Amino acid sequence: MKQSDLNEQRVRDRAYHLWEADGSPHGMADTYWHRARIELGEEEQAFDELLEDTFPASDAPAHSGIAGPARSTSSGAPKAGSLTPQLPAIESLVEPDL
Repeated sequence: MKQSDLNEQRVRDRAYHLWEADGSPHGMADTYWHRARIELGEEEQAFDELLEDTFPASDAPAHSGIAGPARSTSSGAPKAGSLTPQLPAIESLVEPDL
């Protein structure tokens, strides 16, 4: 189903519920269609405003510590705020063959 079809179905469903809630008056389909479009537009606007200050998960801010692998400082300790623990090199975990 196309996005425009989904939007029209949402308007149709909302208009029907508004019409039913008002006692199903005869001859006012256009009024309820218009009310439904306005309500859905207001809800969409409120949702957009709510999400306005968020960021996409694929683009985390650099200060969050999740923008990429943590880099070690000259002391080998992870940077402050880093969420990724520093792991020892694999060579230090493997015993040499004797």
